[in-house]
Amino acid sequence: MKAQKLIDRNPAEHNTDVNFSVGVELPIRAMGVNFMPSWWHEKHGIEFGERYIFDADYRVETVRYKWKEINKLYPELNLGDPDPKPEVIPADFHNSLGPAAMGCELVFPVNNYPISKHADEDTLKKMQVPDDIENTYPYNEMIRQVKYLNNKLNKDKKPFIFKNGVLNDALLLRGDSIFLDLIEDEDIGRHVLDLSIELGYRVFDYNFKQKSMPEIMPLCNCTAQLIGPKLYEDVQLEYDQKLAAYINNNGTGVMIHHCGTLDGFIDHYKKLPKLAMIQMGHKSDVKLALDSFPEILIDYCFSSSWLISASAGDVREHTRKILDDSRGNRDRFSISIGDLDVNTDENHVKVIFETMLEYA
Repeated sequence: MKAQKLIDRNPAEHNTDVNFSVGVELPIRAMGVNFMPSWWHEKHGIEFGERYIFDADYRVETVRYKWKEINKLYPELNLGDPDPKPEVIPADFHNSLGPAAMGCELVFPVNNYPISKHADEDTLKKMQVPDDIENTYPYNEMIRQVKYLNNKLNKDKKPFIFKNGVLNDALLLRGDSIFLDLIEDEDIGRHVLDLSIELGYRVFDYNFKQKSMPEIMPLCNCTAQLIGPKLYEDVQLEYDQKLAAYINNNGTGVMIHHCGTLDGFIDHYKKLPKLAMIQMGHKSDVKLALDSFPEILIDYCFSSSWLISASAGDVREHTRKILDDSRGNRDRFSISIGDLDVNTDENHVKVIFETMLEYA
C-alpha cells in the first residue's frame, strides 16, 4: 500500500484517552477510531476501575501507553503518537457522570467505564439538580484533577464537563420504566426529563464560564431509536430544541449524535435550530442525510456489533457503498469506527482505510 502523506498536527489535539483521529490525508474530511476499555483490558492488561478514574498520574501514563500502542497497531493511519508526552487527561465517568451528580450510586468495573445504578421512584421525586456544579461530586473531582495535572505538567487545560443527551440521562436515572412513563404520559417521566435538561443548562453554563466548550457540542440521542420518531416528536423534540438554542445562543455549534438509523428522524431534526453536524448510525441512508442537510457536517458511524460478524469482504463492500453515496460531499463527510471490542477483527479498521484510499 502506498504511504499516505502525514498531517502535521499536535497529537494531543486529535487524540483522547478513548478516541483516535487518523493522521494522514484522506479523500474524506476525517476518520476516527476508538476501542472499548474491555479491549484494552483484554489485549493489554490495562486496569480501569477506580484507579483509572481517581489516580490522575496512573491515567496519564496509561494513556501515553495507549497512544503508543495504537500507533504501533496501525502505523499507516498515524493514530495516537509514537512518542507521546504527558498530557492533561481528565477523568472520564462516561455515561455515569450525570446520574452520579444527581446522587446515583456508581460501580467501577476493571474492564469498563463506571456504571451508574438507577434511582427508585421515591428518590427521583425528591431529586434536585445541584446548584453549585464546581462543588458537586463527581464534577469537583474532575476539576480537581485537571487543576492538579495543569500544575504538574505546566499546562493550561480548561475544565470541561460532559452532559449526556436529555433522554439518555433520563434512561440512566429511571431505567427502562422511562419508556412506559413517556408512552402513558406519566408525570414521573416528564419530571425526569425536566431534571435532565436543567442539569444540562447548569453544566453548559459552567463550561461557558470556563471557556471550555468545544467548537461543536454533541447532544447524544442514542436512546431516540428506542422510542421511535413519533414519540420523539411528541415528547423529546421540545427538550432538544430548547437545549440546542441555549448552546447556539452562547456561540457554540450543535451536533446531534444519533447512533441509530437516522432516516425517520430527519424531518424532526430539521426543526432544531442551527445544527452544525449530525452523526448517524450504521443503517442510515448516507445520501439522504447529505441531501437533507446540505450545509452541515455529516459523520457515519460503523456499527461495532455488525463489525463483529462481518467478513473483510462485507466491510469492503459496505465502505464502497458509503463512499459512493457521499460523492460530491466528501469535504463535509467523515467516518467513525467506534466502541470496538475484544471480538472485533482489528483488521477491519485497515480494510475500511484501504478501501477509502482506493477512492482517493
